[in-house]
Amino acid sequence: MNLYNNKRRIFFWIGSFLSIAAAVVLGSIPFFYFRSAIVGKHLLQQASTLVNRTNSNMNSTTQNAQSVQAISEGLNVPAFQAGQIIGEVVIPTLSLQAPLVQGTNPSQLDTAVGHLVTSVLPGKPGTTLIAAHNATWFRHINRLKPGDLIQVKTMYGTFNFHVTTAKVVRTGDSVPNTLDSSIVLESCYPLNALYLTPYRFLVYGKLVQISSTRIAASKPPTGTNYYVTIPQNIVNEGLTLSTNTLPMGTLTYTGNPSSLFTQSDSAWSATHTMIELYLAWIHASADKNLVAMTAIAPNAVTPKLTGNPFFGVNLLDVKYLSDYNVSLHVQGEQLLTATGTTQVRIHGKSYKIVLTAYAHGQQVKVTKIEIRSLFP
Repeated sequence: MNLYNNKRRIFFWIGSFLSIAAAVVLGSIPFFYFRSAIVGKHLLQQASTLVNRTNSNMNSTTQNAQSVQAISEGLNVPAFQAGQIIGEVVIPTLSLQAPLVQGTNPSQLDTAVGHLVTSVLPGKPGTTLIAAHNATWFRHINRLKPGDLIQVKTMYGTFNFHVTTAKVVRTGDSVPNTLDSSIVLESCYPLNALYLTPYRFLVYGKLVQISSTRIAASKPPTGTNYYVTIPQNIVNEGLTLSTNTLPMGTLTYTGNPSSLFTQSDSAWSATHTMIELYLAWIHASADKNLVAMTAIAPNAVTPKLTGNPFFGVNLLDVKYLSDYNVSLHVQGEQLLTATGTTQVRIHGKSYKIVLTAYAHGQQVKVTKIEIRSLFP
């Protein structure tokens, strides 16, 4: 009886959520795509291994609550190393199919959803916590309603969870463990934020069905690798968020983007290019480097030098009045155009900056730079 009572008082460590927060901080946007290409290849290799290891002799299925609990308690699960593919997460309501790997470090979350190692593996008694980036895989988990299906497919079985509730919590709030098998999906909140937030959006679900079948993990969609052309001398000045004071805002979509775009690396890659283009342009302007400015925006409609408030200015004197927000105009899986918008104050004057670019294949090129004076 004491053991039973003790199990009900088990809580995940507050450090569990802090580790996820740290993963997001370290996985800053400018480096996201470059890591994801490497990790995606690694995941594909791991997926092949997972398929070969699938046990075809397991074929029992149960929906009875007592039977589910009994099988869950007696379930033998393998040990997974950090970064190893566990299986996949499928959410039909969101048209979501994502690779699930062990761990929530940057190297895991860059191209997959991650299982928090301090929580139980899917299907076992207790609470399984699965985390993912808000702007990609879990961008729309706020649309889930009670009763919606969350399916976790692994090499040792398939587990169907039904959504029970959802809520917003502060980073560091503990998540109570459960006696029966349950699941929690976790992501930064707001779900369209490009910056580290003090809040997390949690979706809770309970295990309702176990199907032990032969499961193969899906190939993780790696998306499109967008790139920009920037002179090396400007790149050498540092075009990262860690070397600049650019405050990040939100990512929004226009057009009709498909889930294959929003739930792949394409969104992060496109966002990354818009950050690089903006930072490169203001650095080249501050340096009065006309050659570099032309290379960054060769065919763009740009303001005259007299109308460029960054020209010859020390970038430390630039004060941001608003975050840098990115909007992607997408049709299906194809990025058409993108805009980056912010407001700054330089030498006592305020301006709104709008950078517009279009995608020519995988290359993103600046087409227009607007600078509008803001009057008190």
